[in-house]
Order: sequence, then C-alpha cells, then structure tokens
Amino acid sequence: MVNISEKKIATPRTFKRSILNDPQVYHWFSFLINRKSIKQKISSSPQKRRNIQTLHIILLIEVTLFSILLILLLYIFKGSDLILLWPAALLASLLIALHYPKKETVATLGMDLLSSDFSNEELSRLTLYQIGEFYSRQYSVIPLVDYIVILDRISQKTIIALLILIFLLRPVALTSYQALAAFPLMLLVVNALSKAIVPYVFKE
Repeated sequence: MVNISEKKIATPRTFKRSILNDPQVYHWFSFLINRKSIKQKISSSPQKRRNIQTLHIILLIEVTLFSILLILLLYIFKGSDLILLWPAALLASLLIALHYPKKETVATLGMDLLSSDFSNEELSRLTLYQIGEFYSRQYSVIPLVDYIVILDRISQKTIIALLILIFLLRPVALTSYQALAAFPLMLLVVNALSKAIVPYVFKE
C-alpha cells in the first residue's frame, strides 16, 4: 500500500482530483488555505477573494446545521419520538449537498496556490510529502503528515468526549432501537463537525 504522502501527482488535473477525492488531502488543503499568510497570497483577485468568502459562509451554515442535527439526535437518544429522524435526515442531506461546492472551492484555491509556487513540470516530479514539507518551511505551517496525525487525535478525543456526555446524560426513557439509531449518527456528526472547524480555529 502506497503512503498517501508519497503519491506522485503527475499533472495538475490529477492533483485537483486528489483534493476532491482524498479526505486527508482535502482536510490539509482546507487548513493550508486558511493560514493568514497563505490566504493573503491567494487573495490577489476579486474571484479568489469571493471563493474565500464562500468557504467562510459555507462553514457558518455547516456549523449551524451540524449543531441543530446533533441536538435532534440527542433528543432521539434520550427517548423522544423517532419522528425527529425525518428533520435529522433532511439536515444530513443539506450537509452532504453543501460539502460538494465546499470541496470544489477548496480544490480551486489549492490549485491557485500551487500554480503560484510550482510549474506543471515541477509538480509532476513532486510527492504530496515534498509539497507539504515545502509549505511547512516556506510558511511555517504543519506539514501534511503531521496534520493527518493531529486530525486523528482530534477525532479520538471528540468521540471520547461524546461518550462521556452520553454517560452523564443517563437517559431514563432510552430504548435500544433509539440508541442504535441515534448514537452512531452522533459519532459521525461530532467527528465531521470537529474536522470542519479545525482549519478555521487552528492557531498560526
């Protein structure tokens, strides 16, 4: 199995495809383009500034929808009527729909950044690891491999925090089918929410 950081990119098109299709690469570029120094670098045109604003708007909507969805799932977990699954499903559908334009915007800004630092020929000779190390040295940001480790740790901690919260709630009217319906979804929501906000709250 080839390490994600050692993959050859070959062409800008395949690199953009990596951002769109590989969650690890996508999350790192979300983090990268939200660093202050890099954000200034890629804000050279009105269109790029609009793309950055679009990311911030999508994040605000995401956090709002994720929060409402988590509250609904907590009510279901505590024993409320399973009819709440319908609005929960609607919110989940909206979040999925939002994710696609967000990924496309991140990929576009990521390619803008790369094209400002590398030629197509240079990109074809580099691995993701080398690109991550370049931006780590150039802009003092966390490289790809380290960021993946950090995201994994954050995911583990958020899951543990959710388990503690559920234990403290001690729902009285809990039934087994409601727990089975709500708990796995809560894990997914909390994990997705933590990964969505990390690039925006991570300190320089």
